[in-house]
Amino acid sequence: MNDMNLTFFILNILVVIMTGTLIAVMPFITRKSLLFGVRIPEAQIDHPEVVTLKRRFSLIISVFTAAVAAAVTLQYVFAPDWTLAAMIYAPFLIILLQFIAYIPSWRSALQLKSDKGWIVSTKGSADTRLALSRQTFSNLPLSWYIISILIAVAAGLVSLFLYPKLPDPMITHWNAAMEPDGWAKKSLLSVLGLPLTMIGMTVIMIVSNMAVWRMKLQVSQEQPALSYAQHRVYRRLLSHMLGFISIIISAMMTFFAGMTMGLWMPDPDVMWGVIMVPTILMIIVPIVFSIKVGQAGNKLNPEILPEDEKSAGLMPKIASVPQVDRQDDRFWKLGMFYYNKDDPTLFVEDRFGTNGGLNYARPAAWIFAAILAVLTIGTLVLVTVIFVEQIQV
Repeated sequence: MNDMNLTFFILNILVVIMTGTLIAVMPFITRKSLLFGVRIPEAQIDHPEVVTLKRRFSLIISVFTAAVAAAVTLQYVFAPDWTLAAMIYAPFLIILLQFIAYIPSWRSALQLKSDKGWIVSTKGSADTRLALSRQTFSNLPLSWYIISILIAVAAGLVSLFLYPKLPDPMITHWNAAMEPDGWAKKSLLSVLGLPLTMIGMTVIMIVSNMAVWRMKLQVSQEQPALSYAQHRVYRRLLSHMLGFISIIISAMMTFFAGMTMGLWMPDPDVMWGVIMVPTILMIIVPIVFSIKVGQAGNKLNPEILPEDEKSAGLMPKIASVPQVDRQDDRFWKLGMFYYNKDDPTLFVEDRFGTNGGLNYARPAAWIFAAILAVLTIGTLVLVTVIFVEQIQV
């Protein structure tokens, strides 16, 4: 149990530091024209007050991160059996503390823009509406997902082949010492559960990848060809990252499926390695990716191809078509939450962050957010209840 708690503690510290680091550098990896959700002229990115505002936010987040890390360390020293619970809640605490630093920064950015009289054209960017700029699904890196599905199918076929020889009931769970503590009646569903879950997860990753591939990104009219090139490379890199995560998930589930069928029974150290290494990779890779590429690839400096020049050359045609204005600050509540009744789009770019956001003027956005909230809170409550019951036992 002590070894398990130490493993949870190390993982917890890593997650806390990486989460805090990503939030701290967020102002420096978002678009040059965005300052805490407020649009400013790109030329003002190096303005002393802009730089000071970003550095102050990063310093506050760094202090918050250090405080949470210290609290997690004290918890481990004085109440080690609660380390798993701390690992679940600590990252959420940092995200919550982020708003304490962000909201004053957003207000300061608004005030700075007003005091300096900075005016930003509402036509400073345009959607990537061109089919060429958005690319076709035929260019998706499908090899990742084909491998994931093949792994799942292979696991399913092996399960069916060994089904007559499998014990009844089957072992479905082990404790930290790798001693069986959970069983289930043998059935096709129990045997094929993990392979089917693997296929389902792969499908979800493919759909997510397709959504990214067709997502409307903002194109700078100051350097449209470069912007199109950045988006092209950004989509490709993000697709490979999602595919890589899909492979890791499939590999982990295949390993667990082999355990339920009795094909192998690792010792505790190997088991925790199988859990920890992929988990750390799935945390580190997206964070490093976000820091390296920036928001929608704005930190990339790719080669500009003829297709990018062609897309940029068609920009005047796009500009001549009436477009929904997503640039006005009044549509962004707290600089983070988009609300525009005239915009039919559901998913939009975040103003503070590197991912997509929702148009909360659309009922579907509230349904999506509600489902996500219920799933998150429900999972936390369920895990907490199970954990407390185990502690009491």
